[in-house]
Amino acid sequence: MLYPIELPVPPGRLNHAVGRTGRGFLRRESDSPGRVRPGQSRHVDTQFKILDPDRLEAWRGGLRSSGRRLVVTNGCFDLLHAGHVAYLEAARSLGDALLVGLNGDASVRALKGAGRPLNAEADRARVLAALACVDAVCVFPEVRADRFLGA
Repeated sequence: MLYPIELPVPPGRLNHAVGRTGRGFLRRESDSPGRVRPGQSRHVDTQFKILDPDRLEAWRGGLRSSGRRLVVTNGCFDLLHAGHVAYLEAARSLGDALLVGLNGDASVRALKGAGRPLNAEADRARVLAALACVDAVCVFPEVRADRFLGA
């Protein structure tokens, strides 16, 4: 059974979760057989892929103990473009999981100069986490990734 809900969507903005402007339908978990049918949507939350630095060692340990190969890369990713996506997809193909270290706002400013980053670290992390090839994102504050890579 579908239940109408009002979504907090500004007028004229498309709500990608339900594909409608301002209104949508909510399906109770018990009503869904676990399969999305044409015309239905399922909310996807990628926030869980953004790791706090203090959780990083345990996350990596879980991969190691299960025998999975971890590929790690890092960067600013301030203006994500097709070249970044191709690079990240190629990196992911080298192992079983891809961890992306993301320079924090202060380190991007130090590396790129005043006026950067154009996008805040939380937004950059969210966009990276939404990519299917990225398994986890961790923001690190330093200019160099030495400490992040050693975790």
